[in-house]
Amino acid sequence: MTDYEPGQITVTDTVAAAITDQKNDEIKGASLPGSPLEPNADDCCGMGCTLCVFDIYQQEIEVWRQKCEGLKNGTFDSDNKEDLLDKMVYRSFQLESVSRLSPDTSVYRFTLPKGSCLGLTPGQHLILRGNLNGKSFTRQYTPISELTKAGSFDVMIKLYPSGKMSNYVRSWKEGDKIDWRGPFGSLLYKPNTYTHLLMVACGTGIAPMVQVIQHVLSTAEDETFLRLVYSNKTKEDILMKTMIDSWKSYWNFTVKYVLTQVDKSNFTPHYGDDVQLERINKDLLIKELESQGKQKVLICGTKPFERDIIKFLKQLNYSENNYFKF
Repeated sequence: MTDYEPGQITVTDTVAAAITDQKNDEIKGASLPGSPLEPNADDCCGMGCTLCVFDIYQQEIEVWRQKCEGLKNGTFDSDNKEDLLDKMVYRSFQLESVSRLSPDTSVYRFTLPKGSCLGLTPGQHLILRGNLNGKSFTRQYTPISELTKAGSFDVMIKLYPSGKMSNYVRSWKEGDKIDWRGPFGSLLYKPNTYTHLLMVACGTGIAPMVQVIQHVLSTAEDETFLRLVYSNKTKEDILMKTMIDSWKSYWNFTVKYVLTQVDKSNFTPHYGDDVQLERINKDLLIKELESQGKQKVLICGTKPFERDIIKFLKQLNYSENNYFKF
């Protein structure tokens, strides 16, 4: 991937040339789609993500350029659906249903051809393309449905009061065709590679953890022990809690719920819940990492959350080989 420094992002010569070509063609009367919307510098977390938002932007420019060329020379075929998914070509999937999880978070189900599944591996995600006012933009989402699920796939999306993608998703209606491409993701998971997986997540960062947990628990020969530490503001904010609690019946899964904005004097946990009423800190990670054997830490959440967890791990002499950030 390309390294980017926040605040120093510039459009490459290739991108600038492509946009100039589009403007020239518009002057000539050709009807071409608008160029992708360049991310803001602060959209990049500066943590070396694969893919970075600016890597995705470069890909979007290339996809857009190829489409423009195809439209100009008459070779673009919007009905070409040879592959279910493609990393560089968007495929449209019909929105089948919407199920609300919380006031601002829902699960969106998309239809797949009968008998087919996405064919993802654990931890892989897709890129969603939105479009408002003729400008396209993207976000990354990890499907939460089981990897072998046929006929449909589910994506959990949190909507914010403002934001391009949130406004776009609010416009969706059942039956709409939505554009996705992928898969992406560099987590290489093989059963029994590690004795323990410690998964540290907050909010919608639970999505890739759900995917990994379902895969491990459904693989009979995989004896990897799974420990989920899941942080939210209050117990009402815990997403997919019923499903998470159901996994407690497996011998190799446990969960600790971390709640950061709760009145300790007036809190009663649900029966059987392991709850901590303070933020995740280095001391908590020390306790969670006491177990013997080969371990791996998986991390997903907000940018500040991920930075804090990685900082604590480095203070404990954990190298990048010992943890993975989605």
